[in-house]
Amino acid sequence: MRILYFVWGFLAFSLLRFGFFETAQTLAQVQDFESNFEIVNHPDEFLPFWSANEVRSTSARIFQINQEGRSNSRALAVQPISTFDGVIYTQVNLSDIVDPKIAFFAKTIQNGAGNRSALVFISFSNDQIQYSSPIQVGEDETFSNENSEFKLYELEIPESYTELVYLKIEVKYGSGSGSAARFVMDDFGVFPGAEQVDPIRIDQVLILNPYELQIQFDRAVRSFELSQVNLDGLQIENIIHIEEKLVNIQTIDPFPKGRIMLLLEDIWSEQGDLTEQIDFEIDNEKIQLGQILVENPKQMRLSFSQPYLEADVSQTSKFTINGKSPLEIRIDENVFSIHLELNDELVVDQEVHVEVNSIRNLDLENGEPQRRNFLYTDEIEAVFAVNTNQINISSSVNLDFSSFEGQDFSVLDSDFVFSEIENSDDQKSFLLNSTTDFEENVVYTLSIPPRKSSNGKLLNGSFRDFVWDATPPEIVRVVGIREDELLVIFSEPIDPVFGLISNNYSIADQFPTSVIVQENSSSILLKWDLDFQDQIEYSLEVSGIPDLAGNFMESISFQFTFEAAKSLSFKNLIINEIMPAPRAGNSLPNVEYVELFNPSDNPIALGGFQLANSRRTTTLPNEVILPLEYVILCPRTQISQFTNYGRVMGLTNWPTLLNAADQIKLFDDGGFVIDSLNYTTASFGGSSFASGGYSLEVVNPFITCNLSGNVKTAIAAERGTPGKINSVFDETPDMTNPVLLSAKMIHSNQVLLEFSKSLSLNFDNISWEINPNLVIQSVGIGNNQESLIVTFESIIQEGLQYLIRVTGLRDCVGNLIQDGENETYFTIPSPAESGDVIINEVLFNANTGGPKFVEVYNHSDKFINLKDWKLANLSSEGEIANRRIVANNDLIIAPKSFFVFTTDGNRLLSEYPKGNSNNFVELSSLPSYPQAAGNVVWLDPEEELVDIFSYTEKMHHRLLKEVRGVSLERLSPTEPTQNPENWKSASASVGFASPGLKNSNLFEGSEEFGIEINPKVFVPDAPGEQNFTTLTYKMDQAGSLATIRIYSVSGHLIRELCQNDIWGTSGFYTWDGTDSSNIKVRSGYYIITIDIFDMQGNVSQIKKTVVVGTKF
Repeated sequence: MRILYFVWGFLAFSLLRFGFFETAQTLAQVQDFESNFEIVNHPDEFLPFWSANEVRSTSARIFQINQEGRSNSRALAVQPISTFDGVIYTQVNLSDIVDPKIAFFAKTIQNGAGNRSALVFISFSNDQIQYSSPIQVGEDETFSNENSEFKLYELEIPESYTELVYLKIEVKYGSGSGSAARFVMDDFGVFPGAEQVDPIRIDQVLILNPYELQIQFDRAVRSFELSQVNLDGLQIENIIHIEEKLVNIQTIDPFPKGRIMLLLEDIWSEQGDLTEQIDFEIDNEKIQLGQILVENPKQMRLSFSQPYLEADVSQTSKFTINGKSPLEIRIDENVFSIHLELNDELVVDQEVHVEVNSIRNLDLENGEPQRRNFLYTDEIEAVFAVNTNQINISSSVNLDFSSFEGQDFSVLDSDFVFSEIENSDDQKSFLLNSTTDFEENVVYTLSIPPRKSSNGKLLNGSFRDFVWDATPPEIVRVVGIREDELLVIFSEPIDPVFGLISNNYSIADQFPTSVIVQENSSSILLKWDLDFQDQIEYSLEVSGIPDLAGNFMESISFQFTFEAAKSLSFKNLIINEIMPAPRAGNSLPNVEYVELFNPSDNPIALGGFQLANSRRTTTLPNEVILPLEYVILCPRTQISQFTNYGRVMGLTNWPTLLNAADQIKLFDDGGFVIDSLNYTTASFGGSSFASGGYSLEVVNPFITCNLSGNVKTAIAAERGTPGKINSVFDETPDMTNPVLLSAKMIHSNQVLLEFSKSLSLNFDNISWEINPNLVIQSVGIGNNQESLIVTFESIIQEGLQYLIRVTGLRDCVGNLIQDGENETYFTIPSPAESGDVIINEVLFNANTGGPKFVEVYNHSDKFINLKDWKLANLSSEGEIANRRIVANNDLIIAPKSFFVFTTDGNRLLSEYPKGNSNNFVELSSLPSYPQAAGNVVWLDPEEELVDIFSYTEKMHHRLLKEVRGVSLERLSPTEPTQNPENWKSASASVGFASPGLKNSNLFEGSEEFGIEINPKVFVPDAPGEQNFTTLTYKMDQAGSLATIRIYSVSGHLIRELCQNDIWGTSGFYTWDGTDSSNIKVRSGYYIITIDIFDMQGNVSQIKKTVVVGTKF
């Protein structure tokens, strides 16, 4: 029967793994009111063994209430009124229960504005006819008309009732005024008298890292000591009560792998209830995600419960933050934490989704894939500048001021240094002192580091904007919205308290009938009891309006002409030039600026227009830009620096442009985008230009669509042209054709095509060719106008290379894509196996200033994805170290093709112009490759496929006088990488390196059985020719012993290439024309003798001749 559903036992099982409430499983009888109520009246039962005088399906009388139970579940509710008292009947079995008692949880929900309580009584009966005198639960005010929390109520059952007992629960209309409280009851049951009905429970335990765990209790608990904790005998170092329900425990030694028993003794709740013992079994069998810390919105630290395998956590594909893999991963020395550089910046007070794929611990045991969601908060209440060099930072929690220092704070894209912190008495706020003054009305972004609360809670880092503002607001424009409504636009956000006072505004001695402050606080909508006439001038009187910093504007009379705003089209006004990273020492001012250009034939009123970047927005003043006129926008305090360059408008709350990448938009007064400009470091042509104080200029401002090639780095000597025609200006019509750059698989039946230019959205005349054939289901714009997503009706097959060709496609200007530039390939790659992708060429001793490189070769017939593959080194202990991921995104290497990994592709090509730059892949850094000796490690993502090449400078040809700038090339892809004979110096004929090409030295192997010498004539010191000879063997069985010696024609031993080497079925040796002392031999004939001892004991000797030549 339902009343015997053992809720407490179930909770013990799910939360404590049988560590609690074992007696409750067999003795406690609890009704949780979860099953649907039958709408019937007593004596019919709405639940088994439960009936009531009037049960309803609505929120009246006695009813089942949803989401108001103890766990947001269902519960029983009673609404007493003047004409109705609720009466509920049930029965319990007291057999085998010692000193039985009734226990239940109850609360009230406020019903109306009255102060009338609900009164609760319980009486007992043996026969359902005669009931005992009612016993009141609590007092008259216990269930008052207010919203209260659940509390436990217990009532002993009189001794005269021993077996089956009938109960009557009455909920009555109490005294007072107005409506009575709504009574809610949950988890009603009978228990042994000695049993603790509601002990403190542990909801969960999270292992934050191998030395710290976090306990989450089901309620607030008081502090407890080390002596009250037993954690499988581990020595406990510290207990941190970070919140009412959260307690961290730190140990001296790491947690053992497996099951860990946690025992807590004599734990008190904040309400004064004691639980004598709490047992909890912690699962540490597998590595798990532990603590997550946002170090700043672009970087996150993840910790794990066990030390991890570096090979796994170094793969960006193992992690996603809000659905995107991180850009980079940095591994901590502690081997249990990593730092992720995020793809997208996190936003405070938004939910963050973290996913971790299966990773392995040091014992190579796989953990489970995990997902964690959390609300990103930083506990910051306010950040504002109190004067020119002090920032006040207020927190919502008390702070541990020893957990951070002034130097931990910084301002993005600036050189501010914070020398010290002045703490406050309330422990929630402090002053941050800067050694440099802030500029007025410039919006800065403060990077706030992780901190600790006074309770030891680790707080997330964040970015917070602040501004030093001492300038009062100004009216920039008054716009007519309707005949009786005006929108007043201010130069900055105003204080809404003063802004809402209608008497602060008047026209012709009349005040507005309503005032509405807009969401951005920079504009106010005024409604009047007036009908404004078109093209009539009015005077708006405004007084008593301050900005958010408390700067009051003077009383003014603002003249305006009432007219409807005219809408503009995209590119009617151009963002013509930007200076995101000015540089001191250049001839231009060391100040950011944005230049606007009006390419139209009409003047444009800028009042109410807004300039925005990816972080913030500011409003333009009420001025007009004339046709073909330039206007320089800059911070308001920097106007004087640009007056010699042309017309200048100073803006309050300047949106500081980001140096590396940003998006700038210009909005009209209706909020529509009039122009936009996106840039990255690549837009400048490299980091040296991006950080060198160069501006970005629009080439042709008369083009009416966004073309990536229409923005270039300024070529003027001043590195910018504010207020005049751009140095890169060229109004020649754009005749360049769009080019299909790449195709990338994004789903099993979808391909993303990337083009060189923004495309026309008219797809009517486009035709497609796919070989092998695939039927196209749909074509649509990708994540920008330079890409298309092609969806096929069938699944793309693995291992097949598909050709896709498009015709009839035009860019947004109208240029048609041409043959030869309209096709590319795509494929689903195959898994790699050992020996598929190998180290093929290494330049470890580059020319002065030149880049090093590592070339890999796909020896297989498969297409292989090199995403998350790595280059690395071996440490002095022989462990893999210094990993560098070669590709965070898909990088497909075709069969029998090459990729070259370097730090500067342009410089590498200039050093080796015969190289194939199409195969160059630039990395931000390479592992260390010392010049004298070192090693190159090539790893697949799981580090199961490992190719290691250990090199020394002595592996170069002995006759090379200078080895700087000379690469080592692999001779044979089938011979072991670690065979020194398998590597030779690159030929002078290719410029001493062949990056991205077939090696200049290549051993193809022999098809015939026996011994071969090739070439039979060679010149050791001849440039541009093969400067060594190869002795190749191929045997019918392995296991023979061989000795190879080289003699002069007079019989003198010149060199011994090997002695008693055990041969396989094939192999090779090389001779570079030097003797045993590494001295070049004289030109002439030489005899090579090969003594072979086979497995049957047979001895054979083979003689070959070779000619050593000389250069003239």
